[in-house]
Amino acid sequence: MRKSSIDINGLKLDEFKKIELGISKITRYFLCKQSMSQKKLQKLAYYSVAWHYALFDKPFAGVDLPFEAWVHGPVSRNLYSKYKGFKFNNIPKIKTEPDFSKYKNDELEILDFVWENYGEFTANQLETLTHTEDPWQKKRRGYGELESSSEVIGVEDMKKYYRKFIKNDGEIN
Repeated sequence: MRKSSIDINGLKLDEFKKIELGISKITRYFLCKQSMSQKKLQKLAYYSVAWHYALFDKPFAGVDLPFEAWVHGPVSRNLYSKYKGFKFNNIPKIKTEPDFSKYKNDELEILDFVWENYGEFTANQLETLTHTEDPWQKKRRGYGELESSSEVIGVEDMKKYYRKFIKNDGEIN
């Protein structure tokens, strides 16, 4: 039996499914907390991925979820495609909690951390925050303030930047 050679958004079907699973774990966690704009969801997803790399030195849900340095901060193209129909409207809150038994401990630890530390901020506040951080700034160099970019924020840049806030005992400043 031949393996599928179907491409979705430039990805092989198996890789696309892995990315969708990782995105789904992140989005279901945050959307069961509250209704929110895609921009806020994007920033919470970015922080989940970045902090996971910084603390555990591996990708969230075992798959690379690339984020690009867009005008309004880091954006996952896959996540954008999934929720672009909402435009500037809030994505509704999920009424049923996800099955947390399908999450690994490190995934839940990061999602809880991100929610506790970033969940109270508005989408615009999170955008402003990401604009002050090295990983996004590095990929925006040479671009105008409103100029579009598809530059991927590097995993090593995320690790290097966020690890600066981790104390020797593993606690985060």
